[in-house]
Amino acid sequence: MHPLIHRFVALVALLTLLGSGVGVIAGSAQEATPAASPTINSRYVPPPELPEGAVAEETLRQQLIAAKATSCADLELIAGILVSSGVLPQVPPMISALTGMPIDELEARETTACQQVGEALPDDQKSIAQLLNEANTAQWLVQIHLGAMDHVMMQNPTYRPIAAQGCFAAFFEMHNLNIETMRHDYLSLISNPTLEKGQALGQFWTEVLQPHAVAEDATLWDLARSVGDPNLTRSADLVEAEHQTIDRGIAAYMETLAAVERGEAEPAALVPLAEGLRIRTELHFGKEEVTVVRPLQQRIDDAEFRPVIEALDSEIGAWLRDNGWTMEECAG
Repeated sequence: MHPLIHRFVALVALLTLLGSGVGVIAGSAQEATPAASPTINSRYVPPPELPEGAVAEETLRQQLIAAKATSCADLELIAGILVSSGVLPQVPPMISALTGMPIDELEARETTACQQVGEALPDDQKSIAQLLNEANTAQWLVQIHLGAMDHVMMQNPTYRPIAAQGCFAAFFEMHNLNIETMRHDYLSLISNPTLEKGQALGQFWTEVLQPHAVAEDATLWDLARSVGDPNLTRSADLVEAEHQTIDRGIAAYMETLAAVERGEAEPAALVPLAEGLRIRTELHFGKEEVTVVRPLQQRIDDAEFRPVIEALDSEIGAWLRDNGWTMEECAG
């Protein structure tokens, strides 16, 4: 496959991941009256896949134009979210801090990539290199806007209501404690990267998050499959598989941490790995709750869900109780 196509596919895949993360986390944060379902929007229909083999230059050009247009539209969507959520004034200085660039330079890059002004060439007259540069710039702008939004939201984190009782409540409270601790250790690391702070976050990954996953692997997925709903089974399969992705992220973090401990890398090298792993973990929690645990909450009783909590208590119960968690609501 043409190397530009590889780059384009990677660009679209990253945009899809970031976009889905915002959507799922936002969805899991809301337990109030559900919003009315929108009609199908062609912008959100999956893009057609290019066939294998050589790709004509004109086809590549059209794909790059479409990729750029998608990223530019996402920038507008993000701007609308920033306005409606009331955090817009905090975002420009955060973006400037993250990139080390003044806001006017960032705005100039956005104008060049996403608008045709003055004597600028229309897209159909630009070279493939120009289109790829502009598509990459638009995608980069999406990334830094989402990154800034994430940093702003982390300053005042919110959690969705538990909306459960008994063993199900204990599960959601367990997730909240994981998120609270992970965010605290992550913010501590990125504010002033040191070996000790990197080790603290590594300890959370290996001594809390991974044993938590072990407990779910032993109980939760088979319980979901036992209901006999093919949709729930498919969701359980997909969310279970994400544990492998998280494990690979933890392995990469711990490998870099070992290099820091040996003096072969700076603690700052841990920051991008920690950011990606934290975001992936929170997204995983949200998907797990919305697509597996909430449906189970409607289909089985508290006693049937209790083995999940007992397994979690066996793996990380001491840590949970040290942080105020209790099994009293889930007593047999």
